[in-house]
Amino acid sequence: GTGHLPQLTAQPLEEPIGQDTPGSIRRGVLAGIGYELEGFAGNFSNFAPLDRVVLTGGDAWLLRQLGVRTCEERPHLVLEGYNYLLRYNAR
Repeated sequence: GTGHLPQLTAQPLEEPIGQDTPGSIRRGVLAGIGYELEGFAGNFSNFAPLDRVVLTGGDAWLLRQLGVRTCEERPHLVLEGYNYLLRYNAR
């Protein structure tokens, strides 16, 4: 069963398809997330214009490898927002 599958950590994708169990799991999980993002973006664009998808957080670099639409990687978006507020309030 699934209890025998290896515990994995995030790593860059090096092959277009998995060459072993860990590589296949990583590729499958990231591909599933990529398809989910594409579906969400496509559905959302039916209601409002969608210029880009912004990937945030420390693992955004992994999703960037999937080539989802016109992605913008902003791993420190919250910190950028705090910095903006600090500068705005300092005026």
